Amino acid sequence: MLDEGDMVYGDAQLRAVWDELRAQLPETCATTLATSTLPASVLESVTADLPSAKLVRSKQLHTTRPGVEERLIDCSTTSADGAWAKRVGALKAELRSDPFRKVLVLCSGVRGCRRLHAALEEAFETETTASGRTPRVLSLHSGIEPAERASTMRELVDPLWRDEDTSSEDLALERAAPPLVLLSTERSMRGVDMPQLEHVFIFDFPKEGAEYIRAVGRATRGDGPPARVSYLAQGGQLNFAKALMSLDEGERPITIDRR
Repeated sequence: MLDEGDMVYGDAQLRAVWDELRAQLPETCATTLATSTLPASVLESVTADLPSAKLVRSKQLHTTRPGVEERLIDCSTTSADGAWAKRVGALKAELRSDPFRKVLVLCSGVRGCRRLHAALEEAFETETTASGRTPRVLSLHSGIEPAERASTMRELVDPLWRDEDTSSEDLALERAAPPLVLLSTERSMRGVDMPQLEHVFIFDFPKEGAEYIRAVGRATRGDGPPARVSYLAQGGQLNFAKALMSLDEGERPITIDRR
């Protein structure tokens, strides 16, 4: 069973790993690929690679989960450097005013994650958020050392859950914990669930509909209510963003790409 099948067949590095794994499987092994988006080029590659594969579609293909609260933040400006600074400023303003406990900020690449991490840490040295506490900023991407990545993952997937067995001491520790801001690339978040996630910020707006679906999907993991999603867009991205959000609100398939 292979999740995110479209990404595997659309990424040369992942495809190489998949081919290596398949070579070690017995000939009688059955293969199932699961995906929320299926571009024509990927379908063609899968059909060529697995000629006996059977395509099973659901009504949810190319759609996101209903009920996600989405918001578009216009960060347009006249210069490239000014655009980045304006998005950083908008993000900091949102984080200052929102009494969040755990948020995710998605960036398009490692360089952007590192640059934004430094900017947020510098800002939080002298500022607090609406909760009155200074947030912790963590990063998850391919440039993170294994030990640091393991430490970050433990914080993300091992929260203090509120159930019948939760002690008053555990609840006190949870309330005292600083808010958490995780910066990550979309690729590094594949297969990762963040329990109790409240807000997803798309710092770099997606270039195509499939990326948009995966980004919104980060807000809908698990059985709880979906997290809010805010998009920081600028210039020509705005019309594309509005078109995607309109399709999403109407629960219609999202297959368009920005040209």
